[in-house]
Amino acid sequence: MLPYEIETLTNDNFIKFQMDYLNWIENCKDKDEEKKFKNGKKRTKLRDQLIYEADIILTTLASSQHSSLSMFRSDTPGYTYSQKAIRCLIVDEASQCSEPEFFMPFIYHSITKVIMVGDPLQLPATVISRLAYNAGYGRSLFERFYQYQLQQSNSNEFLSSSSSSIIRLTQQYRMHEEICKFPSKLFYDSSLQTIKDSGKNSHIPFHPYFVFSIKDSKESSSNQSKSNDAEVIFIRKLLTEILKKIGYVDNFHQPSPVSIGIITYYREQKKAIKDGLEKEFPDDLVKQIQIDTVDSFQGRECDIIILSCVRAIATNNPKGSIGFVRDQQRMNVALTRARSSLFICLHFESFENVPRWKQLIEDANKRKRLFFVSSKIFNNKLEVCL
Repeated sequence: MLPYEIETLTNDNFIKFQMDYLNWIENCKDKDEEKKFKNGKKRTKLRDQLIYEADIILTTLASSQHSSLSMFRSDTPGYTYSQKAIRCLIVDEASQCSEPEFFMPFIYHSITKVIMVGDPLQLPATVISRLAYNAGYGRSLFERFYQYQLQQSNSNEFLSSSSSSIIRLTQQYRMHEEICKFPSKLFYDSSLQTIKDSGKNSHIPFHPYFVFSIKDSKESSSNQSKSNDAEVIFIRKLLTEILKKIGYVDNFHQPSPVSIGIITYYREQKKAIKDGLEKEFPDDLVKQIQIDTVDSFQGRECDIIILSCVRAIATNNPKGSIGFVRDQQRMNVALTRARSSLFICLHFESFENVPRWKQLIEDANKRKRLFFVSSKIFNNKLEVCL
C-alpha cells in the first residue's frame, strides 16, 4: 500500500487495516470502483493511519522525505511535538551512502538518537564523477567518524572501549573458519571470531578454500570493460566438478541443495560467464546460479562462491596494472561473500607483486591451498584438486 519502498512493521493494526482493505475489495462491484479506491481518500486515510500507528518504518534514505511521512515533520500545519514522533534513526549500510544522503532523514527534528550500522572497510558510496570522488564526496559520515576516532588513538583499543561511540562486532556467523582466516588477518587485525559450525554444510564435501592460478590466462578489452576467456572455460569445468561433488547432476528443475554464486570485477566478464554457462548447462540450472559483479554482490552471500579476478596483464604488458581490482575495500567484499566454500581464480604473475594480493597468494601457498592449473585441465585432474 505504501509507495517508494516505504513499508511498515506494526502490531495488530496492520492486520486490522489489511482486513479492512480486503473486505472493501471483496464488496466492490467492478474494477472501476477498485481503481477509484486506489486514488481516493479512503486509501490515503488507511495509509496515513497505518504509518501513524507503526512502531517501525522501513524506508530508503531518499524515500524518507516522501510526503506520506510529512505528518512527522515539525513544519507540517497542526504538528505538535507531543504527538507520536520519530525519535530514533537507524541507518543500515551507513558506510555506503554519501554525507548529503545521510542527512536526508533529519528533516524530522524530533530525532534524538542516531545509530549507524556498516563497515567502512567495505565498498563506499558509488560516485560517478571523478572530480567529486577526488574531492571526497564518496566518503560517508560513518567513515568520517571512524577515521576521526582512529586518529585519536594510537591503537584500536577504542573500538572495544565502552566509552567509544564505535562498537566493532567481532563474532561472525557467515563464513567457514578457513574462509574467514585471511580477510580477518588482512582487514580486521585478526579480530574476527568464527562461531562454531559457521559455514559448515553437510551437502558440501570439499575443502572450504581454493586459490587457482590459471597459467594460460589472458585478458581482453571491449565495451570499456574486460573479460578473460581462459577463466570462463576453467569456471565451466570447475562448476561441473562442484555439481558432481554435491550430487546435483540432473533434475535441475528441482532446487539445488546449495546456493552457488559466481562473481567478477567486470561487467564484460559477467556477460562472458553467463554466455558460457548457457552453452554448457541447462537453463534450469543457470537460472539458479547468481552471476554478478563484486560491487553488486555486496550485502549478499552464497554457500559456494567462485571469484573471477579477470586481470592477466603480465601476458601482454609486464608493467601494467590490475586497475581497480587492487582496491582494498572491493577485495574485502569479494573475499567475504562465501559461507562454505570460496574458489578464487586469478593469474599468478599478474597478482604476485600487488599489495594485499601478494599476501593472499603467500597465505594460500603456506596453507597448501594454491593450485597452478590450465584452462585446458582435464576434469579428472580437477576432481583430484577438490
